[in-house]
Amino acid sequence: MGRFVVSAAVLALILPLASAASAQSGGGLSSGAGIPFYEDAKPLTPEEAEKRKAADSAYRNSLKKIPEQKKAADPWGDTRGTEQTAQAKAKSKPAAKKAGTVHN
Repeated sequence: MGRFVVSAAVLALILPLASAASAQSGGGLSSGAGIPFYEDAKPLTPEEAEKRKAADSAYRNSLKKIPEQKKAADPWGDTRGTEQTAQAKAKSKPAAKKAGTVHN
């Protein structure tokens, strides 16, 4: 009876780990299932090469049609005064070190 309980406890500990590993590897029983991370290196037919070239060309042409992006809007820019933003920029710059001074 004690042997049965120990083996059941070991099985209860190992089974979830094995199923998690099997799920991550693409299914365990079906070795071909899962996401293909690479394509087989097969030569393209002339028709496929022409289709890819046409698709790439259409993609590049569509990118040219996208208008230029405007400068990012600052909705709080009007509420802050220009003096405050200039002061904030001045404070953010580090002070220049003087020659001959030693910082401890």
